[in-house]
Amino acid sequence: MFSPYYAWQRRHGNQVDPDNHCALNVALYSKAARRWTMTERGATHCHRDEHQFTVGPSQCRMEADTLVIDINEVAVPWPHRVCGQVRVRADT
Repeated sequence: MFSPYYAWQRRHGNQVDPDNHCALNVALYSKAARRWTMTERGATHCHRDEHQFTVGPSQCRMEADTLVIDINEVAVPWPHRVCGQVRVRADT
């Protein structure tokens, strides 16, 4: 994902820790609704290991051969809760 805040800090010559600019970017578009999220969170709200990546209340993890993405975010620019689960399974 691209962080405008990270880019701004780098442009101004600051030492930047990329872990302080993490977000789960979600874009959902249909005729009925359009939702987009990108809430940046700092390193204290991000955790990762070999099985999962947690950003605030959202999480990506592997379950056997399936990538599971639990989404719990707030849309911008008008605040709407965006919650749900996406499961991605690769055909082998």
